Amino acid sequence: MDRSLTPYVELGYGWTSVDSNIQDGPADTGCWWDPWWGYMCASFYDTYSNTVTSVLYGIGIRWDMSDASVLKLFYGERDTDLDRSENLKQEVYGLEWAWKF
Repeated sequence: MDRSLTPYVELGYGWTSVDSNIQDGPADTGCWWDPWWGYMCASFYDTYSNTVTSVLYGIGIRWDMSDASVLKLFYGERDTDLDRSENLKQEVYGLEWAWKF
């Protein structure tokens, strides 16, 4: 548009990496000899992690400050499709400054 303030709509589709940090299955215990501390044992466990799809939609306003810079203010929501729990809905706020060349 020819004016410096421009409203816009944003829609995005992508993937989100999720790590719950919650134990997924039994722990594995390993023991070893340490020359300073002696015989040591520790338990290790895997956490649930997955890559899931997500959709982002929102609205914003863009201000062309000059021929070389842009300021954008944004509000939206990200919906993430989780397998083992309710779908995650997050509010997203953004303030971006960009340099054009």
